Amino acid sequence: MIVDGRLIFSKSQSGRFPVDDEVEEIFEAIKNGKEPPAAKEAKERPGGFIRRVLDKLSN
Repeated sequence: MIVDGRLIFSKSQSGRFPVDDEVEEIFEAIKNGKEPPAAKEAKERPGGFIRRVLDKLSN
């Protein structure tokens, strides 16, 4: 994802999908003129919408 010509997240470079709210936190920091937070570690189980749906179906 590129914001104002600056790469803020790349699945290709990180080798993973962003964890919950990771891209939003980076975007918010840049918008407020702050340095973006360090990259988060990926959770063992993938997070996000699909994980929540699958969790609901399996319970």
